[in-house]
Amino acid sequence: MTHTKHCEPEARLINQTPHENTNNNKERARMCRARSVADQRPTALTEMVWDSIIDSPTVEKWCRSISALINDEARKAEPDWKGVKDKVDAWKKGLDVIIPQASGFGGDGKRKKENAQPNGLVMLDIDNKEYGEPADPEGLWQRFIDRGGMNRWPVVLAHKSCSGRGLRIIFEQPVGVDIREAQEQMADFLGVKDKWDTSCTDMSRCSFVVPRTYIYYEDREKMFTPVEVVVPSAEASTPSQKSLPVSPEKTTETSENVQTTYDGLPLTEIAARWVVNRLGTTAIPVGQRNNTLHTLAYELTLITDNNSEVIRQALIPLANESHFPLNELAQPIDSAVRARKENEKKCRQGFPEELKQAIDDVKKDYNNDLPTDDGEEHTSETQNSEQDDNQTLPPLPPVIRDMVGIAPPDFKAAVIIASLPLAGTVASNIRGNFNGKEEAPCFQVAIEGHQGCGKDYMAGKLKDKLLPRILRHDKGVLAEETKYLSDCKRTQPRPGQQLPEPPKEPTQMLAGTISLSELKMRASQSQGLVQLQVVSEIAELTQNRSRGSWANLTDTYRKGFEGGELTQDYVNKDTFNGRTNAWISMLVLGTPDAVAKFYTDYDTENGTASRTIFGYIPDQFFKRWRDWGQLTSAQQRLIDQKIEEGYNLNYDEDGKVKAPVSLNVKYIADSMKQWSDNQVEQAGLEDSRARGVFQRRSAIIGFRAGMLAHWLYGNSRHKQEVIAFARWVAEYTLSRLLFKYGTMYEQAARRQADYKQPSAQQGLVLNKLGKTFTRQELYNILLERGNKSGRTFIFRLKNGGFINEDPDNPDTFIKVE
Repeated sequence: MTHTKHCEPEARLINQTPHENTNNNKERARMCRARSVADQRPTALTEMVWDSIIDSPTVEKWCRSISALINDEARKAEPDWKGVKDKVDAWKKGLDVIIPQASGFGGDGKRKKENAQPNGLVMLDIDNKEYGEPADPEGLWQRFIDRGGMNRWPVVLAHKSCSGRGLRIIFEQPVGVDIREAQEQMADFLGVKDKWDTSCTDMSRCSFVVPRTYIYYEDREKMFTPVEVVVPSAEASTPSQKSLPVSPEKTTETSENVQTTYDGLPLTEIAARWVVNRLGTTAIPVGQRNNTLHTLAYELTLITDNNSEVIRQALIPLANESHFPLNELAQPIDSAVRARKENEKKCRQGFPEELKQAIDDVKKDYNNDLPTDDGEEHTSETQNSEQDDNQTLPPLPPVIRDMVGIAPPDFKAAVIIASLPLAGTVASNIRGNFNGKEEAPCFQVAIEGHQGCGKDYMAGKLKDKLLPRILRHDKGVLAEETKYLSDCKRTQPRPGQQLPEPPKEPTQMLAGTISLSELKMRASQSQGLVQLQVVSEIAELTQNRSRGSWANLTDTYRKGFEGGELTQDYVNKDTFNGRTNAWISMLVLGTPDAVAKFYTDYDTENGTASRTIFGYIPDQFFKRWRDWGQLTSAQQRLIDQKIEEGYNLNYDEDGKVKAPVSLNVKYIADSMKQWSDNQVEQAGLEDSRARGVFQRRSAIIGFRAGMLAHWLYGNSRHKQEVIAFARWVAEYTLSRLLFKYGTMYEQAARRQADYKQPSAQQGLVLNKLGKTFTRQELYNILLERGNKSGRTFIFRLKNGGFINEDPDNPDTFIKVE
């Protein structure tokens, strides 16, 4: 796979202003973002969210597709700009947006002009409204640099628009100058007085996001540092425009010196970490918000002296993130304070374990982000542009949530993906029906990461925590097999005496370089349980691939993903012979190049690759080592309990495999079908054959992930969380497949479509017929050529897609252009 490095002109320097980029800074916000232009509930735009968006391969692909569409149309003699605009507008609806001039929205929290809270920034949108006009955003930005614009205005962000034909500059609002006047001054300075978008005087105006390669300049310090904006009362049209903090995450001390920290740690961060440890995300799902905030407020009373106002300030960011109305926040807080006071009258309770863990986590983050002894500071942890791995995580089910909670930021998405085959092997016996087919929790995962990034350490940690029961069971079975072989060697049977049958107990762990025959033998003994192969370096499989029957290895994986039939017919009696159905999961690790060598073009074509989830760990070059956290005793007990529950689900008291258990997960199947239908529509908008094909397997994988989450939660009260998790896994799988194989698949599919041409004889006959013709007209031409097989000829033309029957007249046909 070839990667092209983007070359920046001299003036296009990114992040010129140095700043301390600690984990605390990563959570600061000055602007807002929304998931689409139709999303009316904006959330804070933190640095981590910004990095995840601009590094998203989906954003990169869509913006370049929009730009290519416009440029292609511009080259036509008679361009259809209206048609292009309609299509571009439809594509833009799928892009995230930022609201550069607002820190938040008061009132009902919706993105309205009257609700917008100023943040001291101004956006000038130099818009090329007529696509037919020449577009030169880079030249315009260079003009700004050459004229000394950087010395006159403190620019925060500058980039070309998603169409590639406009320029957006976001800068600090000059003192004593309103937004419109500031925009007019800069437009005059650039000589684009009539070409800027005057609607941007509205503070709620949004701007479509662009990939990192579109950005000319950004000042991270100004971009994410909240400031307090004071609008004179004479100019303030609404209460929301008076003295307001820029971000709900910024808690300032009032005149009464209200507490904002505990032991030097911000209460907002302690609260956020508490929620992440419990739910895996700071966006509390609908249905859990009131209960979660009440429980958290109850624990915060211990470190806030039961002060409800302090607790309220600490919970405001979480409420905003979860779209919980702020005017309803007082109820769970007051209830928690009352409950604490009543409990204290009865007895003195100990310090809550979850709160202690959250405080320890935040303290560890602060210590990790302190400057080193040599005076160096941590550098910005930006992501590799190949994959949007640190995108907003979904609600996570137990066990997976706990493992993600102790992982460093760059590893969290990869931990979710790598946990699927391991947790699925634990719960081997669950089944669910999707689209008329029984599905098992079988996942095939390839984690890509550069050398020394820590992928093997991650896999080892997950294996130690999630598979101890299976490893102990398999160790006992293998010990029995070893003893049997040893006894056979020592025992010389008399003539006619037969040796006892070898043990055939199922094992679930497959060796990394197991032979194909041994793999099929183990599969025949699995009795329906999911088997798992963990390979620390995928190069081991590639090296053995060409040795004899190993050439069929990936075909075996493809069948194992479906629970399909594995067959082998050898004369050798010591080699597995027969047919068996088996589920085979796998977790393989390797560098991007090694993974590409294993999943060849053939495997992409035959469907092996499209059944795989390609996880990704961002490049760790120049990044400091981030330690993994430790599970609390409560978390470890929960994981051990689930592992034991899985073992009891698979085996009875005598160690025999139980029959599979069917789960009632129709709600997951319905949701994933809807997701699949949406992807089909999207594929039509993009004219993407790859999306149309890859989404089918992604939907199956998402369903299996939802089925596993349903089991991990242990009840049906978490349907919304399960659906969100299933869709996230499906989206992740699809985005990686499109990134890795989308272009290649599109080219191959279009080549196949081009090859679909009528034969020479069919072409000569069709050329003599009009666009519409009767059966008799066709027969007459065939008779002239001495061909009497009219019915066969018509069948072949219809089957080849060259003609269609007229629906109103079965004896009339229409040629397909």
